[in-house]
Amino acid sequence: MAVFVKAARTKGEFKDLLLDNLFCITKNAAALFDNVYREITFSVTDDIARCFELLIAQIDDPEALSIPDALWHAYLTLWQAANSLLAAYQSIRVGFPVEAVVIVRHVFELEALALCLFLEPKSFDRFKKRRLKATGCITTAKRLFPDFGRQYGILSDIAHPTMGLLGTYLHEDESGQVIHLVGAGLPDGEPRLIRGALTRLLLNLVELQASYLDACTEAICLKGVTAPQYWQKTEKGVMWNPSPAVRRRWTERGERLLEALKRDMKAGASRAE
Repeated sequence: MAVFVKAARTKGEFKDLLLDNLFCITKNAAALFDNVYREITFSVTDDIARCFELLIAQIDDPEALSIPDALWHAYLTLWQAANSLLAAYQSIRVGFPVEAVVIVRHVFELEALALCLFLEPKSFDRFKKRRLKATGCITTAKRLFPDFGRQYGILSDIAHPTMGLLGTYLHEDESGQVIHLVGAGLPDGEPRLIRGALTRLLLNLVELQASYLDACTEAICLKGVTAPQYWQKTEKGVMWNPSPAVRRRWTERGERLLEALKRDMKAGASRAE
C-alpha cells in the first residue's frame, strides 16, 4: 500500500502517485481498516448518531423559535462538532491517523465553546463580536468535565509538530535506506506495526471524544432527555452519573485496546525473531 518517493522524481510522476493515492490506495486502506476496526466504527457512530438524535429533537421542538440565541448556537456548534468528529474518523479510516488528531482537537474546541454558551449565556455577546475564542472556553468546560483540560493537552501535544511524529512518513528498510511515503499507506514490516499501534491509540482517543461529545450534548439537551446515560437531574442542576451500560462499555473499550496492543507487540517480537 505504500507509495514510495523513489518511484517518482518529476512533477508529473508525483501527480500520478497522488492521483493513485486518492483513487486507489485510500480505498484499499479503508477496506483493510474495516476488516480490523469495524467494532470501533460501530461504537463511534453509535455515540455520534445519538448526538444528532438529541440535537434534532431540540431543533424540531414546536417552541424552537423561542430558544435563546446562546442556546441555539450551542446546538449548532455541537452539530458541527459531530460532523467534524465523523470527518476525523474517516481520515483515520483512509490512512491518515496523525492528521485526524488536528480535527479531533478542533472538535474539543467546538465542545468547549458549546458548553460556554450553555453555562454562561452572557458570553454570547462576546461570541457575536468575535471576542470569545474557543481555546478560552476550556476552563468553563472543566466545570462539567474536570479531565477536559488534560485531554485537550494530550491532543495539542500530538497535533503540534514534534520530533516524535515528524517521521510518520519516513521509514528505513532493512538495508538502512530511508523510505519516503506519499499520502496514505504503510510498508511491510516494523513500520506497519508502529503505525498500527499509533492508529489504535488514536482510535481510542476518538472513541473517548465520541463519548465526551455524547455526554456534552446530553448535558446541554438534558431538559428534553427522557433516559439520561451520563447525567442525573438534581435540584441544583445536574450530577455526573454514568449508567451501568456506559460504564461497562468504557471498561470493554479499555480492555479491547490493551489486548490489541499486546497482540501487536507479540507480532512485532515474532517478526524480529
